[in-house]
Amino acid sequence: MTIKIMLADDHALVQEGLVSILQLDPELEVIATASDGQQALDQLANCKPDILVMDIRMPNLHGIDATRLITEQYPLVKVLILSMHENNNYILNALKAGAKGYLLKTSSTSELINAIKTINNGQRYVSQELSFNLLDDIAPEPDTTKISNRERQVLVCIAQGQSNKEIANQLHISVRTVEVHRLNLKKKLKIDNSARLICYAIEQGFVQQK
Repeated sequence: MTIKIMLADDHALVQEGLVSILQLDPELEVIATASDGQQALDQLANCKPDILVMDIRMPNLHGIDATRLITEQYPLVKVLILSMHENNNYILNALKAGAKGYLLKTSSTSELINAIKTINNGQRYVSQELSFNLLDDIAPEPDTTKISNRERQVLVCIAQGQSNKEIANQLHISVRTVEVHRLNLKKKLKIDNSARLICYAIEQGFVQQK
């Protein structure tokens, strides 16, 4: 069976180039194109692609906002962000919005096709070109049993963007205890910073994607 794809990008030349590239693989079929996020959302009422390859910076509806709406309204459609932005905030916000992958426009043709097939198989994909890969250090099948209930509570709070003081107040513990739990989480999960802790929490379903 072919993988049905919709492309959403406000640059016509980019769209045409992507169509030409993807047509080279017999397993892929571009069934629709859109010039902005709103147009992509509107077309999904009648068009049901497996994968939506979408830019971030687009008129009418930003790609990340569109991803959030599409994930809510069409959960079977998997979104792959294809962007020029390498900023970690873009990547994390795209994943939090429900995107299954994030690829740079400087990526090779083979990587684009690989990303589409990987996401279609139910896995996540982040561009190999990114200097800070948010998923690399997350084990594919982490042993969550080694995390205590209190550490799990702290992890959820971290993923919600709370400071150590806010976490301490919410859980009725000291700031120092929160710091210890944060260090233990990083050690147990082999994660070296808070950004990766947040990504881990989202990946494992500890935090609802909004």
